[in-house]
Amino acid sequence: MTLDLRLAGFMSALTPDAVPADVRAEARRMLLDTIGCTITARATEIAPVVDSLTPLLGGRHALLASTYRLARLADSMDFNEGYGGAHFGCGAVAAVLALAREKTVTGEQALNAIIAGFETGARILDATGPYYTTDAEGRQRFAPVWGIAAPIVFAAAGAAARLLGFDATETARAYALAGSSAPIPIGGQWSSEIDLPNTKYCDAGWCAVAGVFGALSVRSGSTGVRSLLNGPGELYDMVGAPNAQPELAVAQLGEAWRMRAIRYKIFPACGLVTALIRTLKACLDENGIDVAGIEAVDAEVGSAIVIPRFANTDPATFVSRQFSLPHAATMLALGIASGPAWLSPRIASHPRVEDLRSRFRLRALEDDWSTSDETELRPARVTVLADGRTYRRDSRGLAPPRWDDAAIQQKFSALVTAPHATAIIRAATEIETLLDLGPLLDLLDAAQPVSGEAAALAHLDTLLEPAA
Repeated sequence: MTLDLRLAGFMSALTPDAVPADVRAEARRMLLDTIGCTITARATEIAPVVDSLTPLLGGRHALLASTYRLARLADSMDFNEGYGGAHFGCGAVAAVLALAREKTVTGEQALNAIIAGFETGARILDATGPYYTTDAEGRQRFAPVWGIAAPIVFAAAGAAARLLGFDATETARAYALAGSSAPIPIGGQWSSEIDLPNTKYCDAGWCAVAGVFGALSVRSGSTGVRSLLNGPGELYDMVGAPNAQPELAVAQLGEAWRMRAIRYKIFPACGLVTALIRTLKACLDENGIDVAGIEAVDAEVGSAIVIPRFANTDPATFVSRQFSLPHAATMLALGIASGPAWLSPRIASHPRVEDLRSRFRLRALEDDWSTSDETELRPARVTVLADGRTYRRDSRGLAPPRWDDAAIQQKFSALVTAPHATAIIRAATEIETLLDLGPLLDLLDAAQPVSGEAAALAHLDTLLEPAA
């Protein structure tokens, strides 16, 4: 049996009873986190862009327009969940929530489809392999050609196929049609820019649309290239994957659940900077360093991210601020609440922010004590010169954040205004008891984000002022 049929056969037969309780619990957390990221993105400069595009797909609540809007907003801040260095849960969640506007969907059906979609996207990512290569000196570098759009496409297609009740053959056709419409891998070219565009290395909304449209096309009688996941010239060759292992797409089906390896975001910034900015925060807190006295920060990280877009001390765009290590570190050091304010152009151009951000220098670690692939535990070191003294701290000893129900709910409540936050948390937590997703969709429409910009600006205006 071909790889696509083996994967499709498992996912098309997936039932809630076949999914371990801890995996279902993780799916509930991922759903809530994705909804939170979607709502909070409405307070950013990208929201009007997304809103202006949805009429082209039929209007706000039309199936493809809803799919596009949900997925792109959820991924736009780099605040959403990650697995294996990619973000694709937004594809599965967007597909399910958008389809639930077209037909009655129970909470149990929705969660099962989200799991099928996420696991499909994760297995495509695993089979594609890491997007790094090793240079002649043994240092990791981004591959010349890389992209992580395909997992979003397959996550959306997998979720839609399961929700539509496709059998194995129909699900495999959905994979073929959706995968054939996956965006080209632009990561290498995108990564070479300093002032990044306001679209990330792929448009997650368009990826999700490709996935859902692929599944719907099967219902209309369309067929696709069945060899896309099988044999010479397969998907992994097309996306230039240097480390592909196609067999991982079907390895340990029903045993190894990728959802167990989800990592959530504390900050709206690339996960590759997390270890460094947490290390800086630890250094400041442990030594009682007054941020007003910082003269310079020497930041050391793995060689793969010592590139201009990560070292940018003057990020001019919405996405550049998500991938600027000095900007993220400055936000944390100045006490700006994690959320939309981190990416606000008004915050980014504030004199207090510009001054501290200019004091950062990024360079490669000469030693590497890495023992984990988790971004929170990657090697990082800071040397802070403040008030004429030098302080050092590295990332060893920093415990990774715990992401249980309480932690996800706390993050959500900080991003979404009450009382909608409370109602959505309850609905997502008890989703398997819902007979219809309609009320949850109504709450999603009505909920408002916590901007935080005004409070952050007021804070910055008073911070670092000389004592009276």
